[in-house]
Amino acid sequence: MSSSHRSHLTCRPTADTATSARRPGSALAQQLVGEPLPIIKCDHCWRLVVRHVSSMPKHPRWVYFKCEKDGDGCKFWYWEEEYIDLLIARNLLDVGALVARDEAREDAMFKFEEEEKKEVCKLKPVGKRNNVVNQEMEKALIGLTGAVKEVVFLLKCVFFLVVFFGLVLLVKNWWSM
Repeated sequence: MSSSHRSHLTCRPTADTATSARRPGSALAQQLVGEPLPIIKCDHCWRLVVRHVSSMPKHPRWVYFKCEKDGDGCKFWYWEEEYIDLLIARNLLDVGALVARDEAREDAMFKFEEEEKKEVCKLKPVGKRNNVVNQEMEKALIGLTGAVKEVVFLLKCVFFLVVFFGLVLLVKNWWSM
């Protein structure tokens, strides 16, 4: 639906969704996708906005909001991310609280993962068989580390050569003008 059929929030042009997987909406709106959102009234007919889930192959399971009267001349229709931007613009979302809650959730998850790592590190190998396996794995990892360092060195050399020859060609073209 074109931006001329939208309500009075300025809409951004978005990439063609048939060729791009990028979803509409700001970066903040992208972070808030899936959060419980307030339902507002349509700007044109004052009926409640309805939440739907797309079944179109171009937009599988994308959430959108539209007026109950959509199709009968009403123009209110937004993808979830655009709807979030609309709510933010109208100060109907407490963005600070939502972001703080997400950060607290991420912090708790990080602490949980760190505790799990500590628990795994506390485990000790049982018996000689596990010790032999650990020694073999250690040797293999040391060998891989050396190989990775060699590959990184070779990539740096290739990068240097590409830059060097690019500069040579640039200088050559510069002097031939």
